[in-house]
Amino acid sequence: MNCPRCETALKGVTIEDSQVHACPNCDGTWYPDEALGEVTDFTFSELKETELSPSLVPDKLARVDLDKAICCPQCGKEMARYTYSMTCRIELDECSEHGVWLDDGELGTLMQYLTELDKRVSAKEASLATSRNFETLAELSRSPSYYSLPTNVLATLNSLYNRDR
Repeated sequence: MNCPRCETALKGVTIEDSQVHACPNCDGTWYPDEALGEVTDFTFSELKETELSPSLVPDKLARVDLDKAICCPQCGKEMARYTYSMTCRIELDECSEHGVWLDDGELGTLMQYLTELDKRVSAKEASLATSRNFETLAELSRSPSYYSLPTNVLATLNSLYNRDR
């Protein structure tokens, strides 16, 4: 299988159970089927320790024409190009039947985006959990069993409930 950008033979790379293909010339990478989703389950730091490390930083983009449409390295049909999301402007090339092509550095950018997104989601989930806990505490304080709790537990709950949020 050859690189859709520079025609160099792609090298098979295994990341745990995922088989992907990397171009040793332009550092682009081919993710067949669900391999991109599997690879993005790893952290940026973990991927730096794999054979995909060269594709994390965009240092070989001058070697290829990024404006040229490219064809699927498996079936030869022209791939569709789309922007990953409104907040992550990476342009991916995809064959709906076989997989996704990422140019040099796009994996790194995608991993950074997903890491930041995960942090924002985690912070939001933590905030929602805290709000739910305080709602439960408020509800508990209105119940008759609230005053049957040990004094130290009551003091802790009250201090938590009354602190600045």
